[in-house]
Amino acid sequence: MEKNKPNLDLIFNSIWEELNFGATQRKHPFHLCFMATTSSSLTPESRIVILREVVFDKFLLRSNCDLRSSKANEIKENPKTTLLFYDYEKKIQIRIKSKSHIIEHGQQVQSIWDSSQEISKRCYYAVQPPSSILEKPFTNDLLDFDNKDLGINIFGLIVSKAYEIDYLSLNYDGHVRCRFVIENDVVKSSDWIAP
Repeated sequence: MEKNKPNLDLIFNSIWEELNFGATQRKHPFHLCFMATTSSSLTPESRIVILREVVFDKFLLRSNCDLRSSKANEIKENPKTTLLFYDYEKKIQIRIKSKSHIIEHGQQVQSIWDSSQEISKRCYYAVQPPSSILEKPFTNDLLDFDNKDLGINIFGLIVSKAYEIDYLSLNYDGHVRCRFVIENDVVKSSDWIAP
């Protein structure tokens, strides 16, 4: 093993430790992340999603979505996504290239729905799909909790499998950047790269 590889191993493990904190601690800076997709017109699209779960041994990250949303449709058309995390205090940026897929129904969806807080479920009772044009700003009186087509029926999971991770630590004495390439649930390569 090269002399600097143990340091890369420590960084790699710290990435996943911080991601796990992001999934389990609401105030952690990695709880919210940017997810980029590609629209059908090949326009890059990005939005903030909430990191809900991390499975380190499979390099999986999960968030939830409204199945009617453009991001769900974009992922179905092109599963290549990028997740961007930034910790302002630690000055660490993590970019994760991933292949994502949507899980629409089944026991996993039901279990996550059942364990979700009521305030989170509320988002899935909007009659108008995301990005719909409205006559006035959205308010909670537009929610329809009696509509059987809403709720769990429009609730889905976005599961993203990391295949490349770019780590950047900003530092006055010199920025530190490295890249990890993952294949078949194994880190195929890890390298220091120029910031």
